[in-house]
Amino acid sequence: MVVHTTRPWLRRLDLTYTPPQNRVTRFFWAQRMRFECSYALSMLEPWEKILVLGLLFALWYSVVTGAVKYLPHHIDFLRQRAAYYLEGVGSDEL
Repeated sequence: MVVHTTRPWLRRLDLTYTPPQNRVTRFFWAQRMRFECSYALSMLEPWEKILVLGLLFALWYSVVTGAVKYLPHHIDFLRQRAAYYLEGVGSDEL
C-alpha cells in the first residue's frame, strides 16, 4: 500500500533566509522577507504558512467576489434612495 503525503514536498521547499546574489531574485527575496516579518510568518513552519496564506486568500477572494457581485446593486439602491429623499422621486420597488 502506497501512502501519499505532503511531507517530502514540504521538505523540498527551499525558503532560505540568506539573500541571493542576483539583483532580481534579491528584490523578490527582500519583499518576501518584509511580508513574512511584518505578519510574523517567519516563525511558522512551511505547512503552517501554507495554511495561513490559504485561509487569507480564501477570505480575500470571498470579500472581492461579494463586492463585485453585491456592490453594483447596493450602489443602485443607494442612488434610488438618495433620489427619493432629495428630489421626492422614487419607484414603488423600494
